[in-house]
Amino acid sequence: MVERGIGLHCIHVPVTKVDKSVEFYVERLGFELIRGQEDGKYTNALIKIGNSPTIFLSPVDQVESELKFSSVDKKEQALFEVGTRDIDRLHK
Repeated sequence: MVERGIGLHCIHVPVTKVDKSVEFYVERLGFELIRGQEDGKYTNALIKIGNSPTIFLSPVDQVESELKFSSVDKKEQALFEVGTRDIDRLHK
């Protein structure tokens, strides 16, 4: 029998400012900070929401491309989406 994967465990998201990204995901979107500061500063961070895979905020000097792509029918698509029950309240 062929061994198969059992799930998606982590998504790496490149960010230029880990502290600002943590603030956005945790305070604005409601993610939980799993691992953050070491010695008083962020070198990287792990965040999670609900039963979703962990997101690893990976520090980079420059994000080389946006977290989106164009499908074959030329529609812009995000690499991941966050669900909410009230988009207007989330956006404030």
